[in-house]
Amino acid sequence: MVNTTGINAYIIYNCIKRTNKRPVDCHKFLVHLAKSLVKSWAEEQVSFPGQHTKTQQVIKSIFPELNSPARIPTNLTATKRCWLCPTKEDKKTRTPCINCKTV
Repeated sequence: MVNTTGINAYIIYNCIKRTNKRPVDCHKFLVHLAKSLVKSWAEEQVSFPGQHTKTQQVIKSIFPELNSPARIPTNLTATKRCWLCPTKEDKKTRTPCINCKTV
């Protein structure tokens, strides 16, 4: 169903953009469409600290512009715990967790 919708969007796009130039390749159009639909979700997943590393790597390979690391504050006003680290190593700190980079 998604494929049919993409093909219909491609046909409508070519009808609207009808010029003397060659029409856009259908495969390139569908790839661009898919990336634009998924980009906002991918930005959220990369910035989420609990996301699996492999998932983040796959997203960053598809969207290289998301490779810039998120800014992490160096000093916090109150002591906090990282909820991802094991409870054995559950120490309060004013700096971000070195292991998982959460605050």
